[in-house]
Amino acid sequence: MKKTQILASHREGVVRRCVEAGVVLAIQDTTDLEYTTHEATKDLGYINQTPQQGIKVHSCIAVSSKGEPLGMLHQQSWTRKQRSGKKKERKKKPIQEKESYRWLQTAKGAEEGLAEKIQLIHVADREADIFELFAQKRSANSELLIRGEYNRRVKEEMGYLLPMIEQGSILGTMTINLERNPKRRARPRNIANPRDESHTGSTSKSPQTSQSPSSGN
Repeated sequence: MKKTQILASHREGVVRRCVEAGVVLAIQDTTDLEYTTHEATKDLGYINQTPQQGIKVHSCIAVSSKGEPLGMLHQQSWTRKQRSGKKKERKKKPIQEKESYRWLQTAKGAEEGLAEKIQLIHVADREADIFELFAQKRSANSELLIRGEYNRRVKEEMGYLLPMIEQGSILGTMTINLERNPKRRARPRNIANPRDESHTGSTSKSPQTSQSPSSGN
């Protein structure tokens, strides 16, 4: 059985649970499956800028507003036949030829069968701070919640994203526990939640931010 068939069967149940939940977070990210020491494994590719070999996998998980996992909405995998080129050269490519196109494909794929049925909030890290993702047409009930990488121009008096956030009022705070690493000891950290307008992204069909360099990958 092919991977697409397995996912299709699984997704039927995911869509049903999403509709029951009403408000769903579509959380997407990329991971590396490293098989360098599996000498008998064929058709692997580079997973970073080292000789390590493996498979790149980009997944989108549906989670309810209560934190309940609902299943896999979308997944794609690929192998790199060569290491990433120079950033300057990658920027010249159209978005469809970049690995960063996966963020757009996944957002679109996650909405299949769910458009207009639920409120879907796409969640991604700063690697997804891509102008083309904001410009891509989405269903009326979907929003983007993207960690900002660029200080983009926004439709606010402050003109740019970071000054707007700094001037915003605090809606609340939360404490997270940071694990120890070689450069710091384990410790709690308080995080402030700024006003709603500080979110990068919007519910509209057209982008609320002006274009800045898109992802070079």
